[in-house]
Amino acid sequence: KMASIMLSAPLVMAFVTPQPIANTRAVALLSRHAIRSTTANPPSMVLGYAVAVATVSLLSTSIRVIGTGDLQLIERLGKYNRKLSPGLHFTIPIFERTSFVATVREQVLDVPPQAAITRDNAPLKADAVVYWKISDPIKARYAVEDLVSAIQNLVLTQLRSEIGKLTLDETFSARQKMNAV
Repeated sequence: KMASIMLSAPLVMAFVTPQPIANTRAVALLSRHAIRSTTANPPSMVLGYAVAVATVSLLSTSIRVIGTGDLQLIERLGKYNRKLSPGLHFTIPIFERTSFVATVREQVLDVPPQAAITRDNAPLKADAVVYWKISDPIKARYAVEDLVSAIQNLVLTQLRSEIGKLTLDETFSARQKMNAV
């Protein structure tokens, strides 16, 4: 920066010396131009690179690759728009977002032990293992707030109901009957 200022000073002096004093406005304009041209302006290429980086980042967020057994629900401006099945998909980066990512494969839910009472008023603890899978992802996203908790509560209610129909002796041999429900 110091070298550029020193270079501009002799240029201004060269214009000032042969000119008469009456033309000081021209000298002032020339000296301003000489000082401006030597200051560090951001090159236009920096702006070009910034635009290129922004474009590439927007394009990269618009590409969605969905794996086998998975799916995504897309919302456009907050409203459900479409379901993305496995494969390559494109979205509109600012207007669309992924609202739900799920698997359509079978999942395992281990229900913790719960106290239940049999028909003959005998207390016991029962636990369960539930195999489940999503058959309608739109309902799984929009009809229930917490899907896993809802499934767990339904299983516990059904488990207590079935145990309440049996006596203590029947609970030991009625595993297949309870699995059928």
